[in-house]
Amino acid sequence: MQESENNSDSFNLHIKDNKGRILSKKQQEYFKDSKVRDENGSLLEVYHGTPYDLHSGKFDTSSRKGKITVYETKDNWSRIGTNRWVCNDYLVSYNKNIVYEEPKKYTKGTYITTSNIHVRTNPGTKYTAKTYKQLTANARSQNKRLGNQYYNGYLKGVVCTVTKVNNEWGYTKSGWICLDYCMKK
Repeated sequence: MQESENNSDSFNLHIKDNKGRILSKKQQEYFKDSKVRDENGSLLEVYHGTPYDLHSGKFDTSSRKGKITVYETKDNWSRIGTNRWVCNDYLVSYNKNIVYEEPKKYTKGTYITTSNIHVRTNPGTKYTAKTYKQLTANARSQNKRLGNQYYNGYLKGVVCTVTKVNNEWGYTKSGWICLDYCMKK
């Protein structure tokens, strides 16, 4: 890490990462103990499965953004997903006494929506939500039966068939839906 002052207890606007980008005071504070650094001591850019990167302006240390979930630890290693392990030396902190459940595994089949949800062009919230006219006739008919035929997505209670699964996303005839807001029939 490059500093314009040698006082390690204070933060200034001249601290940069290994790509030369200036870190905000909040970023400097959050990453001050990070061990993920290059040979010059500058922070290395690392992604932990979050859509928010360090320099997007959306970094927020008060939420879980930018954090990873540790499911179990063995020796100096933490499991952060199925067959995904990270050395604890690269974690700022972790609580080895907390056990988290594995993420849900979704399968093809018939689902019912448990809340109003968007139908998207591809699996992920970064993709465009479809409009009412882009839904299948069956989806529009079910929305009408449930009280709002012009809703841009599936209303709570719509029954749909998922033919492909991509993590928590399921493909229906109208498009992709997040299965976290659905229940398998």
